Amino acid sequence: MKHLEEFIAALTDKQLKAAYDELVEWKKTGILNDGLTRKIHEQYNLQGFDFPLYALPEKFFFEAAKRYFEGE
Repeated sequence: MKHLEEFIAALTDKQLKAAYDELVEWKKTGILNDGLTRKIHEQYNLQGFDFPLYALPEKFFFEAAKRYFEGE
C-alpha cells in the first residue's frame, strides 16, 4: 500500500508543475478538471482510502515547497 505522499513524491518536476497548474485552475474556477491530480487521487483511494478531494492541494504544495527549499 502506498501513501499519498509517495504517489506525489514519485512525480517528475514537470508532472508536479502540471498538477500545480491544475490546482491553481481549480482555485480560480472551482472546477478540478480531469488530469494528473484527479488520477493520483483516484489511484490512492482505490487502495481502500477515502481521502477528501478538498485536502489534496496541501499534499502537492508541500512536495513542491520541499523540492524548492531542499534543492531536490
